[in-house]
Amino acid sequence: MEGSKQTTLRSAENLSLPSVQMVVMNASADCNHCRERVSKVVSKMNSGLLDYTFDLRNKEVTVTGVVVDTRNCKQAKGSLLTKIKRYLHAHWPSLD
Repeated sequence: MEGSKQTTLRSAENLSLPSVQMVVMNASADCNHCRERVSKVVSKMNSGLLDYTFDLRNKEVTVTGVVVDTRNCKQAKGSLLTKIKRYLHAHWPSLD
């Protein structure tokens, strides 16, 4: 096979993540109290958080933030937005 290029796992590990990621989650917020609670939880996550929106029509929370490269950091587990998603699921069980 002339000219075929194979991507090895080693080269795939060196790919970089985009500096900003977006996470979209479903949120059932039928009452005003629920909407305020979601906004309060997301607004507390201010480290690296760029923007968050709450779409009432589609019942979605969209969180945008800066990705932290954790490959060389032993204490961090996943990107910042992964931590936000875990935090929201822990404090707001109705999020999908």
